[in-house]
Amino acid sequence: MLLFGFAAINTSNNLLYMITSFMMGFMIVSGVVSYYNVKFLDIYFSKAQDFFANEPNKAIFYIKNKKRWPSFLINIRPIENFYEKSIFMLKAKEEKELDLTLFFEKRGHYKKIELCLSSDFPFGFAYREITYQIPCDIYVYPNPKYCQQNTSVYRSEKGFVKTTQGQELFQIKSYQNENPKFINWKASAKVQKLMVNDFSDFISKEIILKPEDFDMDLEQKLSCMSYILVEASKENAKVGLDWYGFKIPPGDSSFHYIKILRFLSTV
Repeated sequence: MLLFGFAAINTSNNLLYMITSFMMGFMIVSGVVSYYNVKFLDIYFSKAQDFFANEPNKAIFYIKNKKRWPSFLINIRPIENFYEKSIFMLKAKEEKELDLTLFFEKRGHYKKIELCLSSDFPFGFAYREITYQIPCDIYVYPNPKYCQQNTSVYRSEKGFVKTTQGQELFQIKSYQNENPKFINWKASAKVQKLMVNDFSDFISKEIILKPEDFDMDLEQKLSCMSYILVEASKENAKVGLDWYGFKIPPGDSSFHYIKILRFLSTV
């Protein structure tokens, strides 16, 4: 366009002026169409799964086209995220569900999230984007990290105890003066030596998470406590919290684990 513009000025050629005017008009129309392509769209939060810091997860949003004409090639991207979702066409007055991948670096209770809607429709000459502040209700838990100095203590003294005569078959091993009733005669016949069924079970003991048990900074404490809580939930262990006098009694329900994690995310 610039080349034709300079040529039109230097030569005073009407045809070149017309070509330059046509190209400028084409770019203006492209910019206007691109702007209204991402304008008058309504997007809102629906629900989200549990989040841990530094771990991507899914959230459900809805987007609605309030215009009387369709929108095309819409890209939806959370600010400071690299996960992008694209919609080829959103019809007039149409509403669609969006399954977006979100990523949070820090723990906390997020009550709003920024989403960027962009498009270069129709010709790619103009790129338009609009940022939306979307009200939401998302808890981001501390990222669970194994802490060797404390986790082993919690598992051995305050966590799970493995019994030798449980209800579930753990392994078949060589006979070493165990109760004869546990001898597996079929396996013994195959290997020509006595083999015994090793049953095991996990009996959960009450775990009380206390910050003073962890000699580290706050974020590391929370990450370690989050790890212990996640591991305890796999065995349905009863877990409680004593945060400098604020107490949550031990419990083993999913709601109870979430209650403690939400507290740790906002402390």
